[in-house]
Amino acid sequence: MEYSQVENKVVRDDGYVAVQHVITNPTNTSISGVVYVFSPKFNVSMAWVAPEHLDKILAVKVDKGCNCGGVKKNKFLLSSIINVNLWNGLTRDGEQK
Repeated sequence: MEYSQVENKVVRDDGYVAVQHVITNPTNTSISGVVYVFSPKFNVSMAWVAPEHLDKILAVKVDKGCNCGGVKKNKFLLSSIINVNLWNGLTRDGEQK
């Protein structure tokens, strides 16, 4: 399926948006009953997210993992076009390897 950069998002032809786990580990999260599986490929852990779930998934927070007084950080972020290309097994420029 084709995808392209639209403003600050990478969007597939069907409207789904590339979202990345901030670390390269796999993870799952459920938004409104839909389970999104973030699978790592080429050091990028990513999933395609329905546009109506985008705000909710980007608002998911996790503990920072240190003794920082309960500071939380975002668990997910919008993926860059470079990382989407890498995750799809392409070069950084989107060309076949």
